[in-house]
Amino acid sequence: MPVASGFTRQRADTVRGDGDSSPPRRCSLQRFTRLVLLLALAAAGACSDAGTAGDAGEPDADTDTDADTDSDADTDSDADTDTDADTDADADADADTDADVQALALPPAGDFPHASVSTVSNCVSCHQNTSTATAMKDGSGRGVGMVDLWKGTMMANSARDPLWRAVVSAEVSTNPDHAEAIEAICVTCHAPALSVDAAQDGYTPSLAHLAGTDESGGLGRDGVTCSVCHGIEPDNFGDDASYSGHYLMGTSGDMYGPHLSPFTTPMENMSGHTPVYGAHILESEQCATCHELETHTIDADGSLPGTTFLEQTVYREWNASEFAGTRSCQDCHLPTTDADGQPITARIATNPQGGDINNIDPRNPYGRHLLVGGNTLVPRILAYYDDVLEPDATPAQLQGVVDRARTQLEQDTATLAMSGAVAANQLTLELDVTNLAGHKLPAGIPTRRAWLELVVTDASGAQVFAVGRTDASGQLVDASGNVLASERVGGPVLPHVDLVDDPGDVLVYESVLADSAGVPTYRLLRAASPYKDNRLLPRGFDPTHEDGVLTVPHGIGSDDDFMGGSDHVTARVDVTGFTAPYAVQARLRYQSLSTRFARELFAVDTAETRAFEVMLATVGNTPETLATASAQFE
Repeated sequence: MPVASGFTRQRADTVRGDGDSSPPRRCSLQRFTRLVLLLALAAAGACSDAGTAGDAGEPDADTDTDADTDSDADTDSDADTDTDADTDADADADADTDADVQALALPPAGDFPHASVSTVSNCVSCHQNTSTATAMKDGSGRGVGMVDLWKGTMMANSARDPLWRAVVSAEVSTNPDHAEAIEAICVTCHAPALSVDAAQDGYTPSLAHLAGTDESGGLGRDGVTCSVCHGIEPDNFGDDASYSGHYLMGTSGDMYGPHLSPFTTPMENMSGHTPVYGAHILESEQCATCHELETHTIDADGSLPGTTFLEQTVYREWNASEFAGTRSCQDCHLPTTDADGQPITARIATNPQGGDINNIDPRNPYGRHLLVGGNTLVPRILAYYDDVLEPDATPAQLQGVVDRARTQLEQDTATLAMSGAVAANQLTLELDVTNLAGHKLPAGIPTRRAWLELVVTDASGAQVFAVGRTDASGQLVDASGNVLASERVGGPVLPHVDLVDDPGDVLVYESVLADSAGVPTYRLLRAASPYKDNRLLPRGFDPTHEDGVLTVPHGIGSDDDFMGGSDHVTARVDVTGFTAPYAVQARLRYQSLSTRFARELFAVDTAETRAFEVMLATVGNTPETLATASAQFE
């Protein structure tokens, strides 16, 4: 795709993997990253990984650049390794690394009104916080402006998301005969204003449009922008025909909101859009138009066998749970309460000069446009490479998204309970993992995984048992720090386990796809059926519900206590030769991009996958922690 150039902005700060905001250290990190890449590539040349061959046209050699024997679990990969080496050589290395990421470069946001959709620039003058108005502030005076909160989210940055663009490039590379259709389908939800503009003006949208400085490019780079969500018509809500990006958009420019009898004049004068009451803006079926995704299988020879695969089923999972009818998607992701849990009543707009509009009274419900999920990785990459990816968000806004995501992951996503006893030189542990989310955990695109980490030490601090630990790059390792074979390209897929009694028994909750031959695949469009889906179910999940039938687990065997909302796991540890008491630390860990999926992605050689590989190595992929439990047993 065309490379945008000349669009630079001074980086104010960066967001590190440990949540710290600090002055940029990008140059030293890049020198360190290049050294790691060179060393790992040299090591890869002397090693070969056992496993199954990949799809046609994809290398099956393991080309991952992370060292396979790093035993420093969960160490900070941001160490500064500057030396007094030749500064000219350092500058050349930095320039080379900058060039490596330019395949993902995009221009800044644009200002493009349109008949039915427009960029956020059409909304910002009245829907962001100011110091001279009471509008868009909660009861404690905290700003809850829609645009301010939205800008750093994954919705706002869905078209700039470098992981998405790298994945699309890999799908196009392995399915070149279907390139145009793949890109057009993918932008439907990641660059919906571009897709709407293309449908109305009669052209085929593509990722190349995102690099353009014209109207189509500006609309596309706005991601899931205001005028798309607020412009969707409800006519096909709840029907299968609405899923996979088949939302309906009118051409009038009406913008739906949850308030009766809106005062229309300010919005009409400022943006050309008319505010209209629409209760459907609060319905989960609105979200389902993109968060239900059915793909058409493409075999390795490029043929279409006629099968489809339900790749993402977030709405169906919710609809088959006890959350349906009690809590909508919006209740969690656009809460109408403030940070203290108090309902928000506020004016929803200012005048263009930043003052209150007297004809607009405080209203409720008022949704905080947090749109928070579990992705802490991409916002950190956006903040670090803001001069390349050009997000329309400040580093503080992106850090706010990371902080809110971590809070949600740590407080509202899962719990972990543990009990145990020692008898006959064996420590037996009973663990209960509970999913608090209104859908599967993890949910959505199958890049994500959660897993159980368990570490047992004796009275002297000696390690008795360890499973589920990771190295500095986020790869699962054994008790000695060696990367598991399941992390490598073409390696085995870890099976679901109900009993953990060996360091190799890592319980990983994930979705793994299978191609038409039933072989595991990490190319999304090869998918014909599930190979493994042991993701934690939402509470009250009904496997007999019409949507439950389509989203039942796969590959859990006879695990009878894997049920709606929870999973019970037993661990047995031989403590012969060790001294009580035994300290046990259990954690439920999470990655929005599993290192196995990343390795399989980087095995497809495109300019975008190479660029994203550099970004990931620089920013790091340290796992998040969802829940913890600790205890001592004698």
